[in-house]
Amino acid sequence: MPQATIKSTSRAGIECRYAPFLVLGALLATSVACAQGDPGVVKLSPDAPGGPPVRDYSIDTFKIRAAEYYSNGGSTVGYSWVDGPQYVIAKPKAGEVLHVAQGEVTYVAENGSLHTIRPGDVLFIAPGSAYTARDGKNYSHNYIVFPLTVPKGAKTPQMQLLRPSDLKPADFSGGEHIYLGGGESAARVIAWRPAPTGSVTSAPQNRYIAVTAGSGQIVSGHSTIAFKSGDTLLLRKGASYSWSGTDIEAICVAF
Repeated sequence: MPQATIKSTSRAGIECRYAPFLVLGALLATSVACAQGDPGVVKLSPDAPGGPPVRDYSIDTFKIRAAEYYSNGGSTVGYSWVDGPQYVIAKPKAGEVLHVAQGEVTYVAENGSLHTIRPGDVLFIAPGSAYTARDGKNYSHNYIVFPLTVPKGAKTPQMQLLRPSDLKPADFSGGEHIYLGGGESAARVIAWRPAPTGSVTSAPQNRYIAVTAGSGQIVSGHSTIAFKSGDTLLLRKGASYSWSGTDIEAICVAF
């Protein structure tokens, strides 16, 4: 298995039709599933009416603003804004996928490799290794942290930029490519290229979706939510919805 990439598999006959950072300091204690849209289908925005409580604090030389959209006890979806020269993160116990909304920051992995990320980038961070965030410049992202067990002996990198556009059509099966994860009931990190239209009834898992290309809309109940490249969505377990769009690509975490 190449050491430069996350372990990848494709599964025949599975379509991601249910569409689907840094955790800075303590997360809010209460579970909040508020943002923009129907509670079952949410466009994540801390500034939306009825959005989650926002907390300001500092750690080391970083100024931090954080909010939590949703938590189910094992996984948490939230928002972080930072500005400052450096912050050290102890060895995280969970996996993380973050989607940059504004600004830039540089992550330094345990092996010294640098990962500077900017708006639209999606970064995977594996559990178990310490790292540093530095040179945060009015930087913010949406994130999900989720239970993840890296198989013994696997050469999963500590950090990796995830770009569906880097994959070939043959890497996809049924509209999805699995970077990492188990079966239908386990957390999975997926590159998603959906059909132009689709729908699902009573989604079997939550889906955190970082849209990296294209645009479209999701209809759920009486709500229609437009989305485009750079948006982050949360589709809740049990929700029913349909979508339509053009040239959509995304990174999804099913959890």
